[in-house]
Amino acid sequence: MSWQVTGIRQDAWANAHRIPVEEGKSEGERGYYLHPELFNQPEEKGIEWALHPSIMQRMKEARAQKRPENSQIGSAALNQRGNSVTGDHILERK
Repeated sequence: MSWQVTGIRQDAWANAHRIPVEEGKSEGERGYYLHPELFNQPEEKGIEWALHPSIMQRMKEARAQKRPENSQIGSAALNQRGNSVTGDHILERK
């Protein structure tokens, strides 16, 4: 058995400095994600692409030049559980 006690501070400092639960997006940021891969979206749907498209395009091109598109060389493959597989070793994600 375990217990969890939660509460909302009501002291003067906490009342004067509330942390907003949610922040609204600007018009230019709508339709973009902080982590597009979690929603099966391409990296171009990331919020960074909305804010800095030319920089992100250059970074993508630089990555493409470093490694061939369909190569596993230099990067770890993932098995069906999502664990990193390098050679004969399996590194489990924690």
